[in-house]
Amino acid sequence: RVSRSHVALWLAALLFSGQGVAAEGATVALDKQLFAVVGGERVTHEQFHTFLAAAARKRFYHGKVSQEQMTLFRREAAQQLVDTILLRQEAERRGIVVSNDELAAKLAEYEKHASASGGDDRVNWERALSQQLREQLLLSKLRQQVLAAVDDPDTTAIERYYQDHRDKFTRPEQVRVSLILLSVPPYAPSSEWQEAVAKAQTLLQQLHAGAAFAQLARDHSQHESAVRGGDLGFVHQGMLSADVQKVVDALVPGSVVKEPLVILQGVAIVRLEERQQAEPVVFAQARERAASLLQKERESSAWEGVLAGLRKATAVQLAPLTP
Repeated sequence: RVSRSHVALWLAALLFSGQGVAAEGATVALDKQLFAVVGGERVTHEQFHTFLAAAARKRFYHGKVSQEQMTLFRREAAQQLVDTILLRQEAERRGIVVSNDELAAKLAEYEKHASASGGDDRVNWERALSQQLREQLLLSKLRQQVLAAVDDPDTTAIERYYQDHRDKFTRPEQVRVSLILLSVPPYAPSSEWQEAVAKAQTLLQQLHAGAAFAQLARDHSQHESAVRGGDLGFVHQGMLSADVQKVVDALVPGSVVKEPLVILQGVAIVRLEERQQAEPVVFAQARERAASLLQKERESSAWEGVLAGLRKATAVQLAPLTP
């Protein structure tokens, strides 16, 4: 079995090999200890490697990564680190602070869900963790502040969004089906399955002779819908198994399957009761969802706008990544 330490070493070899890193900023010659300078803040290669390794553990926890994947990931991680620093600097400029109580609560929450670590360097590990959690809290507060400034959309904007995105407000086709299920355990012998199929064929003959589906369901079905005469109500695409859905799609309302269906739970007889075609949802019914979707888009745009502005306004210098 490959140990976690061996996986970490293997990841590190991939992570730290190669030369250039393309992030938003100029790649220049810097002091050999520096990976970047972001808004005047110096970032060492050690800091970047720590950030990169932590991000890699989350992304590639299975340990199987190609060189091409890792090259792309280094570039992505470089940009993420720069963006994190830009946002933290903006939070500090805005006077956003994290209290000791807030940080202590975050640490307690972390320790509740994570095993102890740090080894012999426990003090430095806790200091680094505190710094990381403080940064997370700062960015969370900054995001809350940015989103709080986004106005709720008015009715005109909501209706315009609804009209421009009608595909998001369409009720999918639904079918109302009834079921008779003769349960058979998956592990049952073939003779038990054959017996259930034979019984289902007899029930089908009775249906074709004019017997009431609902009564046969009450008398013979072993599904919970038996008390309702087998009525499953309306279901839409994806709620039935693929095999059953294919059969139902070929039925017309009022018709029953020609042959019993062998499914995971046993042997089934299905009747299509009603088919409702896909139809648009009127604005009055879609208004709440349209408002929610529009608000989320506005908030996402506002957050991305802040980050884009910081990238444009802040001097960022990057050095080539060295092993």
